[in-house]
Amino acid sequence: MQTNLTMRPKEIERLKTISRIKSSELTVSNAAESLCLSERQMYRIL
Repeated sequence: MQTNLTMRPKEIERLKTISRIKSSELTVSNAAESLCLSERQMYRIL
């Protein structure tokens, strides 16, 4: 059975950014800046 998820553009952007952090393409501080979040907020999301 296949499940479809509906996501807002902001959520999709966060997901892409998190995957870039996990693959070491992006640092947490750079990711936080690109999403207009603090580093602390970014670490809480991770």
